[in-house]
Amino acid sequence: MSSSKTLSIKAAAALLVVITIPANADDTQPADAQPAQLNPVTVTGARDQYRATDASSGALGNLPLIDTPYSINVLSRDLLNNQQAATYGDYLKNDPSATVGNVPVGFASLRGFSIGTDGYLYDGLPGNVGLSDGRYQISNLDRVEILKGPSAFLYGLGAASSVGGSMNFIPKRQGDVPVRSASATYTGRALFGLNADIGDRFGADRQFGFRVNVGYKDGEQAVKDADWTHKSASLSFDWRAAPGVTSTTIIEYANNQFPQLQPFFVVAAGVAVPKPPKATRNIAQPWDNFETEARTLYQRVDWEFAKDWSVTAQLLDGEDHRPATKNARFGSISDSNGDAALFGSISGSTNRQTSGQVLLHGKFDTAFIRHQLTFGLSGSEAKSRFNGDGFLGVYPTNLYNPVDAPEPDTVPITVGLAQKSDASGVLLSDILSIGSQWSLLLGARYSSLEIRNYDTATDDLLPPVNKVHKTSPTAALIYKPVAYASLYANYAQGLEQGGTAPMGTSNANQVLAPIETEQFEIGGKLELARITLTAALFDIKRPFEYVDTSDPAVPNGTYVQNGEQEHRGFELGASGAATEDLSLVAGVMLLDPTTKDTGDASTEGKRPVGVSRLVSNLFADYRVRPLPGLFVNGGVYHVGRQFLDSANTQTVKSSTRFDLGIRYETRLASHRAAFLLGVENIADKNYWANAQSGLLTLAEPRTIKATLRYDY
Repeated sequence: MSSSKTLSIKAAAALLVVITIPANADDTQPADAQPAQLNPVTVTGARDQYRATDASSGALGNLPLIDTPYSINVLSRDLLNNQQAATYGDYLKNDPSATVGNVPVGFASLRGFSIGTDGYLYDGLPGNVGLSDGRYQISNLDRVEILKGPSAFLYGLGAASSVGGSMNFIPKRQGDVPVRSASATYTGRALFGLNADIGDRFGADRQFGFRVNVGYKDGEQAVKDADWTHKSASLSFDWRAAPGVTSTTIIEYANNQFPQLQPFFVVAAGVAVPKPPKATRNIAQPWDNFETEARTLYQRVDWEFAKDWSVTAQLLDGEDHRPATKNARFGSISDSNGDAALFGSISGSTNRQTSGQVLLHGKFDTAFIRHQLTFGLSGSEAKSRFNGDGFLGVYPTNLYNPVDAPEPDTVPITVGLAQKSDASGVLLSDILSIGSQWSLLLGARYSSLEIRNYDTATDDLLPPVNKVHKTSPTAALIYKPVAYASLYANYAQGLEQGGTAPMGTSNANQVLAPIETEQFEIGGKLELARITLTAALFDIKRPFEYVDTSDPAVPNGTYVQNGEQEHRGFELGASGAATEDLSLVAGVMLLDPTTKDTGDASTEGKRPVGVSRLVSNLFADYRVRPLPGLFVNGGVYHVGRQFLDSANTQTVKSSTRFDLGIRYETRLASHRAAFLLGVENIADKNYWANAQSGLLTLAEPRTIKATLRYDY
């Protein structure tokens, strides 16, 4: 139960105490009778603590976090609101296992491994392909759940899964309380936005519910001339058709336009990583443009057909369209003086995916053992079309003194089918509980995956056709010495498509062979009165993929699979209220990433590209009691040193960012209102945000954010 509900219930109870007349009282008391003297009643309630108590654990369904034998971090809607989150980095900064690059495409990782597009889940399903965009609209989300480690058993197998973990985006749905909320936002130099969130129930028995979220923003971001136009809308409609039967339909649409996005870079072999340029200065060409358009249709039906038995059916269809636009978003740095070349092209793509699953959940007893059974079927189909390959030329520039080039003429482009993939699976699991202290999870998912690549110019099938059939087992043991603490150990296997060769390599865009992964993890969770503490030790292994530059005839190298990549790590996390006035979201990850058995002395025993040994975060929100309604907050976010090449000769320095903010909550015309002001990267530090996949991305400069939110 949330703190706001707890407060409402306690207040209602206090009101009943005040107005209730004792049962033996005379209904016709004389007028001069003295009123009864009641003992004073004190109503107390904890404020928002930024912590969750349960999560939707994939195939296992909703489970209390204390009973979940996995490391899961839930980022609540209140946290996203109070941090004025709008992009990937705005919310992933709250998890030390995550690192993210400052680009609108999916440059994010968990536990040091890149998140594939099928690692972005919508209510547990792949298929909302727009989620992998770094600036996907999040105003329509209730929360973000971050699962660490291989997730093939929990969420199924797709063409681009993630051994490091998955992110599950839970959409807003309408509850029993009407919602009326509007907000106006300001960001950067002159980026203004409006958002509305409206929901209610209707019908004779209030069996119908709707939730509408709309948003619009337009203007210049903190980087000069880097504009952003954003339009989004979502509608959630549910029908409580009968006792235990609920149908939910969600429709979403979003459009983003990003003229003059900051480009990302590779660095020539043997060249040291140059110092980062001033982040407010735009390096992009004035004619560079990037646009995304996404739409999603989601249907879910939940049916509790008997006591302790239910079935859930889900279907998701999504499309992400990127029109072919002139761009020069990718470049190569040639020396430490910042001399570089941007590569112009006309390129775009269309990705569509349909996925679905049916899950049966049941509870029953056999002798002294309590069972929680899950049986499920899943499937997905994805198609990718490429429209581009129109080379526009090479444009010399400099990181510190950018050079603008005239807009090139349009050239013919190729439009064709690039890839198809089909996946299916069947799963069975059982959580066996003995008493209140011991539980054992046993499960397996059989998955089938077929990936076909095509010549985009002719639509001809290209060999080979990658086919994978694999059973992914999982096992976990949970021990609860007391009701508010648990210790767990788990083992999980994963199966995923191989990585895609990055731009600039000799086999750019080639998809490598499927790979098998595995993880061992032990951890613990402690739920105190107002704060939750978590800890985990993990060991993840997967085949090593890297850019091989050993052949001098191939200056930019070839992306290959060879040897093994192992990440051993330790995580600590805390979320909740440390005191009545101070709330925290904090964490640290210590990682020992290494490569072995590569057969290449330049990569053997080295740290994988773009992986830090230390990542930490601390967000503190403090209530100023002498000034009711006033809160001050601050954040510290650290990412350790990374390497840009597999031989560990090109170093990306560590970075630490500081944020500050205030929030004032009050009432206007008897309705709740909040004023928020925040400054991110308050020191205006210039630094490289990430080196994932061997690509340098520049961090955001000092950014001012302001929000006026009104609930009516």
